[in-house]
Order: sequence, then structure tokens, then C-alpha cells
Amino acid sequence: MTRLRSIVAATGLLLGALQPVIAQVPTTVPAAEEEGPFSEVRAVRVGIDGPGMDACGTTGVVTPGTDAPVLAAPDPAAAEIERLPAGLVLYMCEELPGWRGVVYATEGDPWETCETGSPVPQEMNYPGPCRSGWIAAERFEMMAG
Repeated sequence: MTRLRSIVAATGLLLGALQPVIAQVPTTVPAAEEEGPFSEVRAVRVGIDGPGMDACGTTGVVTPGTDAPVLAAPDPAAAEIERLPAGLVLYMCEELPGWRGVVYATEGDPWETCETGSPVPQEMNYPGPCRSGWIAAERFEMMAG
């Protein structure tokens, strides 16, 4: 299991480095209840509110200040994926104490929607097409939801 987690973590870090070049490729990462501390990679989950609700129920923005780091897991020791500018629109899909699991597109991304405004049949890891990761709760300002 440790070897599998190392492979998943390495894959996540490699994909994070390649995201400006390619669309995010979904990886299979265990759900929170199947893991211990999130020091490696923890996929953002969608459909938390149930099959009759939007995949991600809250829209917000990155709060003013310096660029907000997006991490691979809700853990300050997790790898940084990238930094997001203040005002960038985010879709919050998951909420943990002190952390927000978000989905977002950055300037130049080829998609128009992150496909988070419609229901999904069951709770699952976000499959794309946009980017996803974790930001500190204080860097997320809710706009709607």
C-alpha cells in the first residue's frame, strides 16, 4: 500500500508540473475515509451533497493578497501544485477544517466550464476537465452557494 501511495504521489506531482501543457489527467486516489494523514495526494471529491445537487455547490474567489498556493492535499506539508491570483473564480467541492477542495480553470485553459454545475450520480474524485487541489480556507471567499 505504501508503494502504491508513492506511485500515486509521484504521478500527481508529475501531472501538476505538466498541467500548463496538458489537461489534468484523473488519478485514482482513495477517499478521505480510506486514508490516514493527507501528506501526499488527496483528490478533491465532487457530489458530496448528493445525486440531486450540483457536483460542487459553492462558487467563490481567491481572496486578495499574494498568490494563493494550491496544494496536492489538505496538509501544509503537501506538495504545491501552483499559485492562483486573487480574484480567480473557484468552485468549492469539498470542505475540511481549515481547507477547501477546489476546482478551477486558469487563463489559457481550453475549456469553458469545469462541469461542476450539474449533479453527478455518486460522490467521486473530480474527473476533470479543469484543475483541482486544496487551498487554505482563509484564501477562499464565497460568492454563491
